[in-house]
Amino acid sequence: MEKKSSKKTTSKSKSTTAKKTTKNVSKVDVVKEEKVVKEDRIVESSNSKKEKKGLGLFLPLFLTLVIVSVISWFITSGVFNGAEFTGGTKPVRIGISNFFESILAGMNGVYQSQVIFLAMVGIFYGIVSKTDSYKAMISKFAKSFVNKKNAFMLIVSALITLLASFLTQPLVLVLFVPMIYSIAKELKLNKVSSMLITFGALCVGIMGSTFGGFGIDYLTQNLNITIKDGVIYRFIILLIGYFLINGFVLLFNKKNKNSELVEDNFTEVKETKAKAWPMITLFAGLFVLVILGFIAYKTVFDISVFNDFHEWLTTKVVVGEGENEVAVFGALLGSAAAPFGSWDLYNLSYVLFIILIFVKFIAKIKFSELFDNALDGLKVMAKPMILVTFAYALFVITYNNNSPLTSNIINALNQGEKFSPYLNALTGFIGAFLHVDFEYSGFLLGGLYAAKYASSSNQIVAIASSMNGFASLFVPTSVLMLTGLSMTNLSYKSWLKAIWKFLIALLIVLLLIFTIMSFM
Repeated sequence: MEKKSSKKTTSKSKSTTAKKTTKNVSKVDVVKEEKVVKEDRIVESSNSKKEKKGLGLFLPLFLTLVIVSVISWFITSGVFNGAEFTGGTKPVRIGISNFFESILAGMNGVYQSQVIFLAMVGIFYGIVSKTDSYKAMISKFAKSFVNKKNAFMLIVSALITLLASFLTQPLVLVLFVPMIYSIAKELKLNKVSSMLITFGALCVGIMGSTFGGFGIDYLTQNLNITIKDGVIYRFIILLIGYFLINGFVLLFNKKNKNSELVEDNFTEVKETKAKAWPMITLFAGLFVLVILGFIAYKTVFDISVFNDFHEWLTTKVVVGEGENEVAVFGALLGSAAAPFGSWDLYNLSYVLFIILIFVKFIAKIKFSELFDNALDGLKVMAKPMILVTFAYALFVITYNNNSPLTSNIINALNQGEKFSPYLNALTGFIGAFLHVDFEYSGFLLGGLYAAKYASSSNQIVAIASSMNGFASLFVPTSVLMLTGLSMTNLSYKSWLKAIWKFLIALLIVLLLIFTIMSFM
């Protein structure tokens, strides 16, 4: 009897345990289901946020286009001939057809090279980022800086700031940003700091443009000075800007530890046994090409070796005789090929295309896979390409042939005979805001400044470059900011909210520097 009862007890306990286990399992399943639902909701909310962020970049830009078009109905246009301003008799009004025509024209002219370059960057990373060697390279760099995140940020921002100051076209540095973001994601850096050490550093480099001349080359020519004149002013601004932006980054990271982490739009880095050195070699080669191609050796440093070699290669190396003589390399490279030191974004774009051909065969990528990956990369860069096109639509409205109202505004600010660093700074800011590409402001204002304020030429150039870089940090027409925010998936509102204190501090410092310069 005792044995039977014990068996019954045992069977009861087993059934009870089974029921408990079933209940526990069912609870676990419920919890898992709840987690899945929550995760789905998070994904949906994040996707909706991304959509809002896309709209958040487009909206202020579109509103700027509309507002300036409305202003064109009330402000007359005009042109400068030296210090003499000839105003129009009535406004050149932008109508609906002109407005949309300006958007289409935003892809024409010299500024279409920016859009093509961004497309090529997308295609390049769409392909190379899928290779195991690229993933191994990112993993290797990330492991090297895993306990040195601040060092990584300081080094990256220093390189970008310095190069942007020296290069004839700072936008070329966007070529390295996706790689930097891949490393930053592995290091768990946030979006704001990643944006600041890349595109923010680019703007600081433009602020302290030393020998690059980007945006101020026409200005120096009209003022009859060289890019070397007054370089000490711009170098001081460069140094101060670098320390200010990095100090802000460190403070921001300390106070905002739960900020949204940066994303990698091109690849998911995973552990791989592949070799990292092929891709490290490729990117090192690209870095050298950028330095060779975009530093003005001839015009600034009077180094003619690259020009001389290019002339010899394209004209002196010939085959055949008489009428059958052909400059073989000149014909092979084509007339668009430029010597080192004179490259533009077109030159780099087709070099990237050639490099991808080698990557295809070395990495043994199938043609079908190659085109799919290239298309994926192009999709990533579609948003910055569209935004840049719209930004240049404003240039078409305010500068090209439509409604050059900027001249009238600038003329109103430069009525006095005495040079004012503050009015000059405001003029530079307006030019950077409305013309998008500040080089055209230099072309427009050079004659005016040369005629009225020639004795302050060095200060004028320093102020112009400073306000160009400063405006590029936050105005809704900034090509650099629009490209950076769209690549970082950061909204315009979030960006302004994060950096407004830095902008105020930077402006105060710049005004103090301008004040000191006015007495020198």
